[in-house]
Amino acid sequence: MIGEATIRLVRERTDIQAVIGDTVKLTRRGRSWIGLCPFHRERTPSFHVTPERGIFHCFGCGEHGNVIDFLIKTEGVSFPEAVRQLADRAGIEVEENRSDRQRRDEEAAKKAREDLYAVNNLAARFYETMMDEHPHAKLAREELERRELVPSEPTDAIATALQSFRVGYAPAEWAALAAYLRQQGIAPHVAEQAGLLLPRSTGGGFYDRFRHRLMFAVIDLQGRVVGFSGRILPDPQTGLVDKETGKYINSPETPVYKKGDLVFGLYQARQPVRQAEHAVLVEGNFDVVSLHARGIRNVVAPLGTAFTPEQALAIKRFAPEVVLLFDGDAAGRKAVKAAREPCKKAGLVARAASLPEGIDPDDLSRTRGPDAVKAVIKASRGLLEHLIDVSLEAPFSGSSSEERVERLHEVVELINAEDDPAVRAIAQKFADDVAHRLVQRDANLGMADVTTFRALV
Repeated sequence: MIGEATIRLVRERTDIQAVIGDTVKLTRRGRSWIGLCPFHRERTPSFHVTPERGIFHCFGCGEHGNVIDFLIKTEGVSFPEAVRQLADRAGIEVEENRSDRQRRDEEAAKKAREDLYAVNNLAARFYETMMDEHPHAKLAREELERRELVPSEPTDAIATALQSFRVGYAPAEWAALAAYLRQQGIAPHVAEQAGLLLPRSTGGGFYDRFRHRLMFAVIDLQGRVVGFSGRILPDPQTGLVDKETGKYINSPETPVYKKGDLVFGLYQARQPVRQAEHAVLVEGNFDVVSLHARGIRNVVAPLGTAFTPEQALAIKRFAPEVVLLFDGDAAGRKAVKAAREPCKKAGLVARAASLPEGIDPDDLSRTRGPDAVKAVIKASRGLLEHLIDVSLEAPFSGSSSEERVERLHEVVELINAEDDPAVRAIAQKFADDVAHRLVQRDANLGMADVTTFRALV
């Protein structure tokens, strides 16, 4: 537990204007500094920072607090994490009520984590450099070009997106990164613990986990590189893609990386998510980077796993709502349905947007532009309404009576799983209306089925 004296010292010695100025562009006005509020959308600045009192206040939305509160609200960190970040920044030693043994153990664990952050950052820098210098990196650049992610200027939106996600290239050689880290004085076991190197099965030594991959850095809410996701590329010699190898290889879980907890792109999207008051959840890394590059920056994705309650909670720190924009295929529809439970557990309001069959957000943004993506997001519906519609709108032709009843059972289960009685009543009415429309449209569905549906509800 952090002592009150330390907390007081952090508040007194921290320049609140400098800390908030890292996130918000501030302009001096008398004794205060003003800027556009990071907590809501506005065109005229109503966000005030008063260094003399060590506080911020928005006269538009009412958000207020001290420098610790600001970090908690904008970075999604806990109170102790915010205090420690500010203490490190101000050079203050954090005094905590703990035994000498606990202090030594915690300091050793902290040093081990810092070593992992450092080696991951070095690896990201190496991959970025290789993207510019390695001869085989042209295959990675061609993949970016195929997706129209080629900057026209060093500071345009595409360049900014590629830099913010630290997109790079992992060489095809077995030990290119291992050699680089050795030159930097990094012990192999540290890189192994970070998930960057693997031990050779014979002869000793280590080899690179990521080889000949287009690399995306995974960044936590404090801006630290904690892992990587590498996409497969065509073979440098044959130009063919190995169908037996997974499209993506992700870092294994480490002391600083838990894939079920982190949301890809949330660090980069945290302010746009807060300002839009909702996040857009897509399936893939490229969807995130592509939409960010085209000006839709409140977009995030799960990390090579099904959407989890922990990831839903991470999003809820910044916005009360999420729009599910998954691929327009069977897997995407299944993922939308699976996301309902994590959102419910986190108290995150979920809506679903519908993409055409076989189309993903990256495809749509490239072929029809960002406005088409925004239109799809704007047309999103409540998740329960969407799931009912999907279940009942599929053709009933060729269905037996047992299959039709089973479909109706699915809808009933969706409705009964809703905890809010008001929402459940609205969903029942909606499902009943849909069923009536289907009777008129589909000769294979009759009033007997609607009667069965009502009885089940």
